[in-house]
Amino acid sequence: MKQRVFGLVLVVAVMLCASTRSEAKKCPELAASYGFAVFSNLFGPWNQVDLGAITLKCDGSLDGIDSETYTPFPYPSDAQPANSTFPITGTWTVDDDGINGTITSDAIGGLNFVVDDDGDVLRLTGVGGLYQVGRAVRQDPKYIAKLVAGKIKGRPNDSLQCTGYNPNVPFPEFPAGVPVSIQGTEVTNKNGYLFKGVASGNFFSNSLTSTTPPAVTNVNTDGTGSGTDGFGTPFNFVATAPGQDFFTVSLVPDFLGYCTVHPRDNGNN
Repeated sequence: MKQRVFGLVLVVAVMLCASTRSEAKKCPELAASYGFAVFSNLFGPWNQVDLGAITLKCDGSLDGIDSETYTPFPYPSDAQPANSTFPITGTWTVDDDGINGTITSDAIGGLNFVVDDDGDVLRLTGVGGLYQVGRAVRQDPKYIAKLVAGKIKGRPNDSLQCTGYNPNVPFPEFPAGVPVSIQGTEVTNKNGYLFKGVASGNFFSNSLTSTTPPAVTNVNTDGTGSGTDGFGTPFNFVATAPGQDFFTVSLVPDFLGYCTVHPRDNGNN
């Protein structure tokens, strides 16, 4: 009898250990660190851009870092550059379909996300009663570490798209300011560096050209950093992974928005 009881206890113990190991393996595949950018219309002409890095953890919690650039009252007003960062805490969940999920945080509010590119990209939209739209891209820790150590040299070929507005030029139809789109390409070859772009919006369109490459001032261990573009404009950025989009925010008084930068490895991507 004692032998049977001992055998039963042993079987139960083995089952519990197997169950524990099974539970430990159920960490969602989306649990990782992401670089993100989010544009928010808080109320009226008050708009804000959040840029930073966020880590989705296996237990459903999250943390990270956020920098905010915004246009305050009264209007018209200059965009206020982010000169400090804020910690992010909160929770996240993903539905059974593995495609839809939610993020709830103290810094960037309530966001719904849709999984794209096999989990490398989360497309974000606000669900907390505010207009919010953005993206998050999975980060590669080894790539970030090389950036911090200064081991990644040279300039890849990039294309970029920036969307936002000029808060210095409001109209009755655009109380926050005139919408602005900036599109451009960076090419580095044996002839040097060349940026060509167009800044356009309601009532204007201007060509942009620079032969001065951007300069990175610093890179933090979470992939966030700062630098100066070819026109002498300071910017913040968050790096992600090789071949993946990353995000920048120009720290200027006459533009509030963010840029998505896409690496063009061979000029055809």
